[in-house]
Amino acid sequence: MSNDNRVSLESQQLSRSVPWWMLIPWLIGGVTGGDFYITNSFIVENGGPLTVYGYLGAMIFVIIMSLVYWELVSTFPYSGGQYVFISRAFGKFPGFIVFFVYAFNFAFWIPLNLSVAGAYLNWIFPEIQISSTIWSIIVAILFHLIVFRGILFSTMVQVFMSIVAITGTTLLVVVPMVRDPAQFLALAATNMNSDFLFPTFDAKLGGFFALAGLTITYMVGFEIVPMLAEEIKSSRARLGYIQTMGSMGMGTVQILCALGMVAIIPYSVWTTMSGTELNIPAAAMQMAPDLLPKSVVKFILGASILSAFATCLSAITGFTRSIYVLGRDKRLPKVFSYLHPKFKTPVASIVLCFALGILGSIQREIVSYAFALVMAAMFMYILIPISHMILRKKEPDIIRPVKTPFYPIINIIASVWAAYMFYYQVKTVPLTVWYFLGAVILLGVICYFYYDKKRTEYIESIDKDKKHFFGLPV
Repeated sequence: MSNDNRVSLESQQLSRSVPWWMLIPWLIGGVTGGDFYITNSFIVENGGPLTVYGYLGAMIFVIIMSLVYWELVSTFPYSGGQYVFISRAFGKFPGFIVFFVYAFNFAFWIPLNLSVAGAYLNWIFPEIQISSTIWSIIVAILFHLIVFRGILFSTMVQVFMSIVAITGTTLLVVVPMVRDPAQFLALAATNMNSDFLFPTFDAKLGGFFALAGLTITYMVGFEIVPMLAEEIKSSRARLGYIQTMGSMGMGTVQILCALGMVAIIPYSVWTTMSGTELNIPAAAMQMAPDLLPKSVVKFILGASILSAFATCLSAITGFTRSIYVLGRDKRLPKVFSYLHPKFKTPVASIVLCFALGILGSIQREIVSYAFALVMAAMFMYILIPISHMILRKKEPDIIRPVKTPFYPIINIIASVWAAYMFYYQVKTVPLTVWYFLGAVILLGVICYFYYDKKRTEYIESIDKDKKHFFGLPV
């Protein structure tokens, strides 16, 4: 390899500066998010009083997937890990297309959380005569600047917001239970009436798995560790542990919050709340003012803002790292692999992310197409456990610091479950969503074939033996 190429590769290295323990609160608070308060109305409409079981099912699935990642991320500790796993197992083209579409999943959740934050801020500060869209743009500028400042700085901001968000979401159930356990249990017994089991599903078992599929839609992106593997200060063996502990914490917090929401608020109220952004805590206060004082509701709303911020920051980080990884691997324009010399952040990727976030904030209807990209993530969840099994056979001699427990049974369960959730999503999304998904896939195909020859020539120029380049097959 020439000295120029060596310097070029070194300049593309991310900064390994994030203490491993910070990733656990990041995952818990950064995935729960402000959209929790929006999508929950839709989920309770479908799941009724047993919505909590949907969250339980989603948590079980996420933990199972984390156990699969446990081995994969320790074996292939590269940022954008999903791209690495699928590429090495299935080949370059499937790996690129699946990850390309998955990357844009992050981009379209950003404006959703920006709009949530903007709506909250507009409601809390009515004396400031600016629209929620302007608030969203201000938040977008602020948080893209935070991401630009460096991974350690943005992680510290993320951990602070996550801790406040976690506290606020759990207060919805903790405060009523502590203030008057008898009244809380009486309300729960009435509002969680078994007559309302999965109102929109014919069968309880099918309803359980389908409802888990609904709740998993905004847990997509929980794979913080595979996405940031090169920036975490940790041994390879600990990476999977971080991902799994964070997933368990995330699921527990969401179950507690859902329990508070469903126990206090009657199902009849939920049917009128779909799509609203501010009235879940307020409705809880109106239903049980003795259990949930106004001061607590205000804190929950404040935590909701930080929760929206935390999810937004996670999505920005996930998108920018995804685009950076594809640029570094010569699958996208070279500019996306450029890192700021001081902060080691992907500048062009951040600019692209900001542009998409502003577009989505101004044209809110674009956000509805995010569910198309959720389907792409579900498809990726089908492939990841299979990739794991293929790589066990295909690369048996590679060093594996840890191994997934209950292999391969846990892989089969994860793939079959993900396939069911993918099938359910396919049945329910409108045709326009398919058009959008097809357009993103077409863009990915064009990028792949346009840059594939150039990438091959570049790889051959720096490595005549065609060894792995950043963990990927050449």
